[in-house]
Amino acid sequence: METILVQEGEEDFQEVICTAAGGRPHPNITWMLPEPKNTPPLHRNISKPDTVTSSYRFPSELYEGENITCVFEYALLPFMSTRTVTLPTYYLSSLKLKDHSLTTNNENETSLAFQLEDTNVRIRMEILGDLPSYKTSCVKDGHPLPEDVSVVGDDLFIRGPLQLHHAGEYVCQASYRKHLATLQFTVEAKPKVLLPVSFPPNISLTLKENSDHLRIECLALNASPAANVSWIFPHELNSTIHSDVTTRNGSHSVRSVLTVPVCMPSEYTIECVVEHLLLTGKKERQVSLPVCARPNITLHSSIEWESDTAYAGLVCSVESERPPVTISWGTENCDIDISSELVMSQSESQKSHMVIAESVAHIPIYLYGGCTVTCAVEHLGLEKPEKKSIDLPSLGLSTSRLFVGEELYDRLWHAVCEYSGDGVKPNVSWILPDDDTIVQPTVPSTYNGINVQVNSTFEFQLSQYEGKDLICVIQNKHGKDERQTIHVPKYSISSIEVLNKTTLYRRTPGHHEHRVTLQENLSYQKILLRAHGNAPSYKTQCYREDGSVAHTVGMALVFTEPVSELDAGLYICHVSYHHHTATVSIRMDVSSEETQHMIFVTTCFSSAVAITLILTVVLCVLCSIQNKRVLTYGTIPLFVLGPLSAL
Repeated sequence: METILVQEGEEDFQEVICTAAGGRPHPNITWMLPEPKNTPPLHRNISKPDTVTSSYRFPSELYEGENITCVFEYALLPFMSTRTVTLPTYYLSSLKLKDHSLTTNNENETSLAFQLEDTNVRIRMEILGDLPSYKTSCVKDGHPLPEDVSVVGDDLFIRGPLQLHHAGEYVCQASYRKHLATLQFTVEAKPKVLLPVSFPPNISLTLKENSDHLRIECLALNASPAANVSWIFPHELNSTIHSDVTTRNGSHSVRSVLTVPVCMPSEYTIECVVEHLLLTGKKERQVSLPVCARPNITLHSSIEWESDTAYAGLVCSVESERPPVTISWGTENCDIDISSELVMSQSESQKSHMVIAESVAHIPIYLYGGCTVTCAVEHLGLEKPEKKSIDLPSLGLSTSRLFVGEELYDRLWHAVCEYSGDGVKPNVSWILPDDDTIVQPTVPSTYNGINVQVNSTFEFQLSQYEGKDLICVIQNKHGKDERQTIHVPKYSISSIEVLNKTTLYRRTPGHHEHRVTLQENLSYQKILLRAHGNAPSYKTQCYREDGSVAHTVGMALVFTEPVSELDAGLYICHVSYHHHTATVSIRMDVSSEETQHMIFVTTCFSSAVAITLILTVVLCVLCSIQNKRVLTYGTIPLFVLGPLSAL
């Protein structure tokens, strides 16, 4: 619920507005109004999708001080909400003269005395009350005002020059509707007072303080002839002087204004000197200038990264009682003009009775690393500019490292380009072989002060770039480029060797099988494999003849359960490293303990038969030779019969 004053033409209305917003459905708004007057209030309703507004417009004069109540009813609430407002009550206390030095009161009569020939006489009036508006009118001696006399705002203005017909009794009224206030006064027109030919001045010295300056005003008033006004002050004082002379009724007033800073770093005394022929010697008036409190100056720094560049954020803060403050920036031990790269902003804020001025500098480290940056402050409380300095961090040497390797978890190869440097984050990209394609993978960065560490990782399949060179390009946007090359190794797998005792069997031309025999009913028997090649690691997979997967551990075909005849058969083993692969065929036989005994017996029997046959053949040969000798010599030597008898 709100009340606003509405003026239409010469009519004033108090418009009372009740608004309900946000309800679904809209609430119902009703009014509790005072009894209607001659002019009933004007009512209107406005509904919007989320707001309902109802208002009454009351003529101000008829409904002063009346209570207006607005009732909000909502279907979903068990109670009604009311708001009440009381319309303003206006009053007009009085109409009186305002600050008039020529006013005299005699027997309840107010009289104003002016001199003949005065021009632009202004009689100021003041209205006491609480009214939205009012009208002021005046009459002279019961008749309308003369043509050169008019009411301007709250003032009665006599353009003049003042004549005898301007003198008389004036009645002025201020009115608003039924409210009325009257002021009655008399204007007297007196002849000019002839002053003596020479008279001394009235001397005064006043001091007025503005926001950043002091105005010292020295007056030598109403003298004839005009007095001479001069100043005595230190030459180093930053000041201006403005003087003027006004003449009225034969008297001369000299006004001289000295403008100086609002305070000084040390105490100064200012003198105004007035000279006049009727004064005995020179007349001095003195004033001491206030001493400024020294400002509190602080300089803070921080490192900020913006657009891949490290900046020093410097904040020079000056806390003082009085402005203004001038803050400037420079460098020491650097032959660089800081103004060309400086991004600076300055602001002021009020804290209690203190003024805080801040200047913020944004300086790129890559240009000013190792420099000493100074903040110079000029203030009225300082005899000379005061400096605060801070050393920017120096730039170190950048380092980079490049390596390539296999990621065990995703089986991809990664080429990694690591960079560490100060001041600027570079753009890292890769140049690929064959077509010199340039790729820019996502580059994670870590910032530590002015240092940035960049880790660019390029993922690829080994088959894409095996045996080729990858180039990492580190480009600094400020002109420094670096290239590094890394070679991707080339691998091969020439063959697979079965380390168990095997028998090589050729099934078809170019296709061989390795026959391996394992013991029946024994667990954890292994067929060991060895790959011939230069790969750093190998992946082994074995399949049975029916396509089912066999259990492998490392480079071994492992039978964890006791081996049976069901395990016998053909096994195909693949040993691979990425796209490199080799295959071996293994025919696995199972041997039982009884079979081994039978083989042993058979082998022993066969060996005995073979030895017997060999000895029989030898005996037959020997006997044949011996028979030939007996026929020749007729006697068998004993050294021959001995061995034969043994046989």
